[in-house]
Amino acid sequence: MKITRSGGRIWYTLDNASPDEWALDPERCGNGVFKQSSTRTVSRITAPSGAGYFVKQYVNRSWLDRLFPKAKREFLSAELLRKNGILSAEYVGWSASAGNSIIVSRALPREWVPFPEFWYSRAEPETRCTLLKNIGFLLACLIEKRIYHSDFHIGNLMVNEKDHSLCLVDPGGVRKTLFHPSPDSMSACFMDLRSGIPVEKQAEFLSGTPLLNGNAGKLHSFLYRASENASIRLEKEWPRRRRQILSGSSKFAKETVPGHWERNSAWFASLPLPPVEELETLVLPAKEAETLWTDSFRSFLEGKNIDKVPVVYEKNGKSAVIRVLKTKKMKKIYGFLEK
Repeated sequence: MKITRSGGRIWYTLDNASPDEWALDPERCGNGVFKQSSTRTVSRITAPSGAGYFVKQYVNRSWLDRLFPKAKREFLSAELLRKNGILSAEYVGWSASAGNSIIVSRALPREWVPFPEFWYSRAEPETRCTLLKNIGFLLACLIEKRIYHSDFHIGNLMVNEKDHSLCLVDPGGVRKTLFHPSPDSMSACFMDLRSGIPVEKQAEFLSGTPLLNGNAGKLHSFLYRASENASIRLEKEWPRRRRQILSGSSKFAKETVPGHWERNSAWFASLPLPPVEELETLVLPAKEAETLWTDSFRSFLEGKNIDKVPVVYEKNGKSAVIRVLKTKKMKKIYGFLEK
């Protein structure tokens, strides 16, 4: 580990890493912010050399964050994956101060794209089967290496468009365990894929992987438990999620103007609305429209298909306007795949 100074901060970088000094100056990140919350800000920047970097800034919220900064924890998690031969984002350095901690990683080459975007917008059924198997191989490798990932879901994966290999990103929460972790503790990833491959079919495809030694009976039981646990968890979380959707503070939809919501993509990106000719307008009683709107997001989370996908919701006193997709053509980008 090397210690360098840049941007008025002390940085800890890998011995063999040679990041642009430009990338280690947090003042450069202001114009590249693409994800922000009360606890962290993520920016993408391009150095004069042309190299791309992601810069993640964590706000210190407790004595633990100051004693053992989140950036340092994430950096060590990435190092654990690297040393065990598991492909992950390349983290080049971290820095900490009294108020925050910062971690810098290299941007992956262009052929690497976010897994959810690829799964919902471009992957054909055969490709989805390959991706499912690759996740099975990855999880089996983590278990074999005695590595536990507390946040193992498709949002933390990148996929190579050329060969469909996988790369773990955002490895915070990855740690070494004394014993082989149970696959049940990292099963959420498979529930994310139910919209494209039903649970009963997933076991069939995963039998060709080392996960649970490819035992079909054990895989069926594993996925059944995962499905049951996901249902119980959603039942508990749904009132809060529903309130967030209706308040405009959800990743599922954005309130563009007061009383007007537009649905985000299945990978939570803001998209232009479909052409008018692709939409059907429904005028409904306010309560019925609200239920139709929110229930569609619950169906998405449950991996269920629906006939009419609402993409616009407008409140108008005692009534409301819902605009739904007329055809199946665009359903997949909103998370409703034909199985």
